[in-house]
Amino acid sequence: MAMFVNPFLKQEEWIKQNKSCFKLLDDFGVGVAVISSKMEILALNKVTKKWFPNINVGERPICYKSFNIPPRDDICEYCPTIKTLTDGKVHEAITETPVGDKIINYRVVSSPVKDEKQLPAGKTRAENLKYRVAYLKFQARARDSVL
Repeated sequence: MAMFVNPFLKQEEWIKQNKSCFKLLDDFGVGVAVISSKMEILALNKVTKKWFPNINVGERPICYKSFNIPPRDDICEYCPTIKTLTDGKVHEAITETPVGDKIINYRVVSSPVKDEKQLPAGKTRAENLKYRVAYLKFQARARDSVL
């Protein structure tokens, strides 16, 4: 599944401009989700909608609560999206997604939405620092849960 991280406010415009890309990935059987900096699901392509038919993007559900059954209370330990928000780079992970009594593994690739200069769109130095601090706290929680 591909996750596009979109930290800026023009997400509807970006999604409209990239509908042909969504269609192409549908044809290849690749799931796509657009995730905001608040971990909200902003858009899903047809493939991802088939995998997760109960997600209503109009409600802007939180990804870790919506992609997991039962819902998680916090960001997944392996989350590539939080890493992308932190450094603006592409990251990937293999998920451990609970679906009732079984675990499904998805290969998830997270990529930032970029502006015309190919820089992560809408990111300021302050936003980058905020995400970096959040990521460090996230890593500390994950480390503490293992110990």
